[in-house]
Amino acid sequence: MLEVVGVVGVVVVMLEVVGVVGVVVVMLEVVGVVGVVVVMLEVVGVVGVVVVMLEVVGVVGVVVVMLEVVGVVGVVVVMLEVAAIAFGT
Repeated sequence: MLEVVGVVGVVVVMLEVVGVVGVVVVMLEVVGVVGVVVVMLEVVGVVGVVVVMLEVVGVVGVVVVMLEVVGVVGVVVVMLEVAAIAFGT
């Protein structure tokens, strides 16, 4: 685990590998004036679940990109959300 705490915010990088099927989690958090950035990658099991989430929260608004891949046949979901204070959202 790497943690950097200062004026620009908090950076956390965590990598976990558990068991044969395995769980891998990579999380990056940056908290500061520009907002919050979260990147999370999870790989779970043989069929596998992959989640990539990016969140940017600040003056310009909120941006969320989520990608989910579930199962051998697979379901892919991509969601993009932009909400800016300038637009009053």
